[in-house]
Amino acid sequence: MSDENDIDRLSALIAERLGRLDGFFGNAGILGKKQSIGELPPAEFESALAINLIANFRLLHLLDPLLKASPAGRALFVTSGVAWKRHPGWAPYAVSKAGLEALVGVYANEIEGTTVRANLLSPGPIRTELRSEAWPEEDPDSVPLPEALAPSILTMLSPGFDRNGMIFDFKSRCYTRCQPPA
Repeated sequence: MSDENDIDRLSALIAERLGRLDGFFGNAGILGKKQSIGELPPAEFESALAINLIANFRLLHLLDPLLKASPAGRALFVTSGVAWKRHPGWAPYAVSKAGLEALVGVYANEIEGTTVRANLLSPGPIRTELRSEAWPEEDPDSVPLPEALAPSILTMLSPGFDRNGMIFDFKSRCYTRCQPPA
């Protein structure tokens, strides 16, 4: 995801082979180094932004015409409550996820009036490598497996799902608009 050329080749391949994109699930992400801002090496911050935000912008930018070529293009990106909880030491992850929420919210407003929809999924605690890295003291058996998200992902990527610019909180099963909490 950090190689622009790979992203360019992917979008070109989809365009060549399919001519459209019915659904895109943006799930790539890294935690980044957990360290206070004053001690965090800038390269660590930039690395998290490159994967969690810039790569998603590039994908959305390049895949936009393919989503619009679909009768019901759907884009779904993974965010995190960390975007607004802002835990100390979590700047790379929190800032990149807050930026992703803003990016998807802007895109959702831009595609109003089209058949394309863009939303976010906030999975909460899910048994992943990133979760283990973030919370090493947590018992992995205490959180659901990623497969638990599959029905929600399929629903939000389906042509019949008409919500746009929403964040679906998997844990509470609630939808909210892509905007900062009041």
